[in-house]
Amino acid sequence: QRVVLRASANRAQPRKVDLAVEGLDVVPKRLFGEERAPVELRGPLSGQVPFGSFEILWMDEDTRIVKTSQGHIAINVRDPEDELLAEDAESPAELMGDMGDVAWEKIDNSEL
Repeated sequence: QRVVLRASANRAQPRKVDLAVEGLDVVPKRLFGEERAPVELRGPLSGQVPFGSFEILWMDEDTRIVKTSQGHIAINVRDPEDELLAEDAESPAELMGDMGDVAWEKIDNSEL
C-alpha cells in the first residue's frame, strides 16, 4: 500500500508546499493466485485531509532540499535512471509533479 498525496503551493508563498491526503493505492501482487492491478481508493475527502507541509530551501534539476513543518531537513536527489530526465523537463514543476498555481523560477540560493 501507499498513501497518495496532493501537493499545492501559491504565488504568495512560492517556497511553501502544502500536502494533503489524496487517497490510498493498494498494490496486491497476487490475489487468489492471479496477478492483480493496483486498486486506487479515493473518496469525498480526497485532497481535504492535511498531511503536512515543507519549505523549499534549494532546488535545481538534480537536488531538492526542504525543511518540513516539523523542522526536519530532507535532501532529495534525483535517481539517474528516472524516466523523466532533468534535461527533458520544461520546468521544475514538471520535475516535481503538479504543484498547483506556482510561478516557478530558479531559487536564489545566495539568501540561504
